[in-house]
Amino acid sequence: MQGKERKKAKGNEDGKQREVTERKQKRENERENEKGNNAKEKEVKSEGAAEEKEKRTAKEEKRGGERT
Repeated sequence: MQGKERKKAKGNEDGKQREVTERKQKRENERENEKGNNAKEKEVKSEGAAEEKEKRTAKEEKRGGERT
């Protein structure tokens, strides 16, 4: 009986360690995804800002003046 109990206890320890490792990996993956999402948002914002700048430049050119 003692051998089976030891084996069962070791299995529980392995299972707990596996859970901890899985949680760490999940958190790391979430952080990486968040970094990717932030980069995409910044890219979209910068594209929007570039479009706005082009519109302003076009308006200024229509008026005949240059914006400084």
